Amino acid sequence: MLIDFNPVAKLVLLCDPGYLNPHYEPWNDGTAIVVDIPLAYLKQLPIDTLKIDRTFVRDIETDADDAAIIGAIIAMAHGLDVRVTAEGVETKGQMEALRKLGCDEFQGYLLSKPLPAGEFAAQFLAPAMKKVRKATASARARASRPRARQA
Repeated sequence: MLIDFNPVAKLVLLCDPGYLNPHYEPWNDGTAIVVDIPLAYLKQLPIDTLKIDRTFVRDIETDADDAAIIGAIIAMAHGLDVRVTAEGVETKGQMEALRKLGCDEFQGYLLSKPLPAGEFAAQFLAPAMKKVRKATASARARASRPRARQA
């Protein structure tokens, strides 16, 4: 199961939509909205991977707050034995900063543009499967060789 840590887009799913005014922009007048997001879900659900939204990744090299938030997310996830994927990685600097913080996986244009399923399979899965088949064939060949008898 994948949980997408996106506090803006997923906010409506986690709180009563009646409290939100879709036209209200708290960042324009200095007011903040505090939302109680149930982090207990991280303990209760069988989560394998936590995804960090691109809004944090975008300025990780220049915004100490973004780096601190990402570092805290990674530390929390790893403490729960959950892998972390960062989305929206577009520069080598972003990837290096995320690596230093311990991020496990990366998604974004730096690695590949979005691909149709068939193209993804041909580009990424087919070469991996070819290696697996080759390794399996080598292991079978070694296993079928007659062994020298020991005296």
